[in-house]
Amino acid sequence: MPTRRGSSPVAPRAIQRGLAWGLRWIAPSFVLLAFGPASLAAAPGSDPLRPAPLGPLARLVGPSPMAAPGGTSTPVSSSPINSSRPDPGRDPGMPPGGPSLLVVAGDGFAGWHSLNDTIMGGRSQGQCQSGSTGLVMNAEVVAEGGGFVSCRSPLFSPPLDLSAQAGLQLELEGDGRRYKLAIACSDGLAGLTELIPGGLRWVAEFATEAQGITQVWIPFSQLRPSVRAKPVGLPLRFDPARITRLQILHSRFGDDGGENSGFRAGPLRLRIQAIRALP
Repeated sequence: MPTRRGSSPVAPRAIQRGLAWGLRWIAPSFVLLAFGPASLAAAPGSDPLRPAPLGPLARLVGPSPMAAPGGTSTPVSSSPINSSRPDPGRDPGMPPGGPSLLVVAGDGFAGWHSLNDTIMGGRSQGQCQSGSTGLVMNAEVVAEGGGFVSCRSPLFSPPLDLSAQAGLQLELEGDGRRYKLAIACSDGLAGLTELIPGGLRWVAEFATEAQGITQVWIPFSQLRPSVRAKPVGLPLRFDPARITRLQILHSRFGDDGGENSGFRAGPLRLRIQAIRALP
């Protein structure tokens, strides 16, 4: 009678490697169909990503009127205390009146850094500097060759879990320009979106006053999926439990992929006092 040989661990490993290579070949085709040929262009000069550990549990703070400069910040824990689920009966376009969860403020912006259009051959220059009054972005914006400057957070590891919140409130001292919030999330599509050069981002535009403090309310329900300023025409769903990075940009392009009506070349100065999550 034929004898049955013991199974070898080599075969499962070979199958795993084959599946991994298969995904790497299939994913570009998926991206090409979904986002167009431009989405496959590599971003030259992209900096290596290093995860930044999260700190202790975030503070639960009261409703924020006009926030004063300064303060410290603790990133949000994966299990916010006493936070409530978003109220489905409330108008998502209106800021809520409940207690807010401080995500970052003041010196807590340490570790945020600039990312400008120089990675794609542009000539804009921008720098980010954190301090007790928040994060300041000073830049010289050049429209030709790219036309964007930004400040972005380190990678959050583990990801921020804001699933109990309805959106983000930004407190800024702007200059009348229109800016864009971009949020990155850890991949929930079997690793496919992580193979997209430039990455999938969830974005929303917002305006700032020419003088004084601007408070901006951005519901998660109004975020749009985008790849390198191009909207994604797929039924994707934003997952607030898997946020890995926040970014503030001034770009020639809005969240719909068209021209940003509030774009302006030249000197730029934006101060971000605080970012809060509201239920």
